[in-house]
Amino acid sequence: MDNSNNNGLEYDDNSDMSDKKPHRKGFRNGFGVGIATGIVTTIVLGLIVLFAYTMITGRSVHTVAKSADVLDDKTVQKIDELANYIDEYYYEDYDKDDLENGLLHGVMEGLNDPYSVYYTADEYKELQISTTGTYYGIGAALKQDPNTKQVTVSKVYSGTPSEEAGLKKDDEIVSVDGVEATSEDLTKLVAKIRGKEGTKVTLEIRRGEDTDPFTVEVERKNVELPSVDSKLLDNGVGYIQVSEFQTNTASQFEDALDGLTNQGMKGLIVDLRANPGGLLTAVTEMVDRLLPAETVG
Repeated sequence: MDNSNNNGLEYDDNSDMSDKKPHRKGFRNGFGVGIATGIVTTIVLGLIVLFAYTMITGRSVHTVAKSADVLDDKTVQKIDELANYIDEYYYEDYDKDDLENGLLHGVMEGLNDPYSVYYTADEYKELQISTTGTYYGIGAALKQDPNTKQVTVSKVYSGTPSEEAGLKKDDEIVSVDGVEATSEDLTKLVAKIRGKEGTKVTLEIRRGEDTDPFTVEVERKNVELPSVDSKLLDNGVGYIQVSEFQTNTASQFEDALDGLTNQGMKGLIVDLRANPGGLLTAVTEMVDRLLPAETVG
């Protein structure tokens, strides 16, 4: 009997037909294994090359979108040259993280768009505090002279630990827990003043140019900063000043409006001067109280 068939596949005469498998399948399996082995080998070799490049140059390898093309070779070379100049000629110590953050800030500033901003983790945390108006601290607003770095109290909020400790507007902050105030940027100094609820911070205060400093220990508490101030003027016109649009601004505005209404308010002035902005939701909730239904979306 001829053991060849029309497909050109040969079978063993002594084997059962169910065991008779074409040799082509073995070739296909071997071919698949070869491809898989090649892919794995290529990936491994690529990882080895990347690792060697990183170890030799000290640089990381990143994938950058072609459309952006910001970190091309020329730009990276310029950054390296500037870093070398700083290491070689800069006369003071510097913080590497500050330089890196400066680069990231600069990328966003290059857009020339006031609404596109890069925030570090600490800056974002400060932003969250400014928009919610709630944090653990002493409840005093501080300002710093850009030239002398002197830090003074610009406002003491009512009902806060600062008021309880006797702090007053224009008090100079000499030191915070032994750290000289003029040696820190205001953001970092404020971070030292804030902390866990129930803990205490020691402030060295000077009240007046020719007076000796004195020490005040202030307990940190949960502080809710007021963003609304109100009063009834002599002519019966209500005056409400909104310093910032925070999470709690709408409720504070409503309380102020109710209070003035109960005092017989005949008209209303809403003062938004020097207001830096804030949450759009706070704005819509606030004016929703003043405008007709369905005016604010």
